[in-house]
Amino acid sequence: MIKKIFLCAVFALVTIISMNAQDGSFRGGVHIGIPTGDSDKISSFVAGVDISYIFNSGEEFEYGIASGFTNFFGKTEKIMMFGPHIEIEHDDYNYIPVAATAQYGFSEDFSLGLDLGYAFITSDSGGGDSGGLYYNPKVAWSASEKFDIVLAYRTMKIDSINISALTLGASFKF
Repeated sequence: MIKKIFLCAVFALVTIISMNAQDGSFRGGVHIGIPTGDSDKISSFVAGVDISYIFNSGEEFEYGIASGFTNFFGKTEKIMMFGPHIEIEHDDYNYIPVAATAQYGFSEDFSLGLDLGYAFITSDSGGGDSGGLYYNPKVAWSASEKFDIVLAYRTMKIDSINISALTLGASFKF
């Protein structure tokens, strides 16, 4: 069901973009963060890269396509069982999102945005799942005309599991 909704959203976005006569622009960025939700049990740190192609629709609203790569670095867990400690080492967990993105500038310096799509698991530690619903609400501060600081809450939802992180990143406009 989620895949059907995602495919319909991608089709609608591609249609809208193809109807738009304006030229778009690329954005690229990096992010780091801390795992939250279910992922803080297996990961201690998050890092990744972002890329998007954005169209302007008026002065305040932008939309486009977003992707990237996010890695949750596995952590070592120490468990005490009747005396000696047992160490469990969790593998890295990563995914590639493919999403529609929209951003609304409510002032010259600040904007709110949302990426919504599907994230494909690229690590072997996915437990047999191929991916899940991806959403990424974010707040951006324009440090300059070509550079933004972005605070985001990235989430991939698989059934009742939330692989999520609170991230801080930098976005560069090309």
